[in-house]
Amino acid sequence: MWLISAWLVLSSVCLHIATADNENCELENVTCECEGKNITYYNTWPLADNIPSEVVSLTITGCNKTKLRESKTEFGYLKDLLVLNLTANNIQKFASPGSLHHRDLPSLQELILDTNNLTTFVDAYQVFNGLKELQVLSLRNAFQDSRHIISNLTKAFTHSSFESLQELRLDDNDFGVIGRDLFLFDGGKRSVVERISLRNCSLTYIQKGTFKTELMPELNYIDLSMNRIEEITDEQGFLSALDSFGNQLSINLTGNPFNCNCDLELFRTWLNDTKVHIVDKHSLICLKADNVNLTGMSIASLTDELDCTAHLSIYIPGQMSLPYTILIIIFSMIGVLFLIVMYMRRQEIHTWFFTTGTAIKEVFCSSRTGYSDIGRVQRSEVPTVEPEVPPTEV
Repeated sequence: MWLISAWLVLSSVCLHIATADNENCELENVTCECEGKNITYYNTWPLADNIPSEVVSLTITGCNKTKLRESKTEFGYLKDLLVLNLTANNIQKFASPGSLHHRDLPSLQELILDTNNLTTFVDAYQVFNGLKELQVLSLRNAFQDSRHIISNLTKAFTHSSFESLQELRLDDNDFGVIGRDLFLFDGGKRSVVERISLRNCSLTYIQKGTFKTELMPELNYIDLSMNRIEEITDEQGFLSALDSFGNQLSINLTGNPFNCNCDLELFRTWLNDTKVHIVDKHSLICLKADNVNLTGMSIASLTDELDCTAHLSIYIPGQMSLPYTILIIIFSMIGVLFLIVMYMRRQEIHTWFFTTGTAIKEVFCSSRTGYSDIGRVQRSEVPTVEPEVPPTEV
């Protein structure tokens, strides 16, 4: 009997979701399950009053919604909503910091804003702040002018606590370069983010300090695939920063147009020595090379093909390779031997310094004496002139 009652209750909930919607919802796509309630709107933005308050996953797509007003006006109060998907709605700006207010979306865990045309966060740089339960933020292909909005996005992240954020998706945005402060969430406090995806963002290099283990201790995956990175050196400290995460971190660098010249020798060494997991390491190939024979070869498999005899690298990977170790030992031994010889010959060295100092002193003193004698001789050679006495008149 209780099974029949439970079925009737569940059926009434599903019926409420289906009948409370308007004509813009495709009812055949609405699902009602014990684990949650999902609803999708196509082409026309629904009225807040027509969105069922019990919804757990809400998708609105295919609309021309250039400005997102306050969440109370757009969605109403959705206390159980876990997933909000606003993909492909031509959203250009948030009208205010309250466009995604935690008061109206207190349980929100996943926010998807993919394929929109966001132009600025100037009026709403705190739009993500307060979403304390948010675990996934997706901004794939979300910006109209990615290169100019990056500073606004950095400000928005800096003013967002992201207390529960685990995954950040920024794929398919034409950033070119990202600042090292982009991931300083909540002004640089420690975060629990685990995955950051920057796939196909036209990145040419990564600045020092972009990924810091002290600020993102849980980070275990970075996707930098399909970018425009031609070489990776440690001048910006990028490789050293990755090493600090150890074997908890995986990084995807596939699809980058690596140029195999001497500047890549450091990266090749790092690939083979680091404890960081490199996704599909042997698929990282030389797209360009000073030596045309290297084109298409796996970077990790290169040995002496890179002619780097005229270059000296200062990077020391987490696990030092044999040549670095040998050089350090040799210079250390030379230094120790020099100190031992200096100590054993200390008396002779002291005597030499004393003798040299005395000789210099004597030369200096004799020079001064010579100048004094010359002065006396010159004064003695000057004739004495007797003064003329005028004649006395008789």
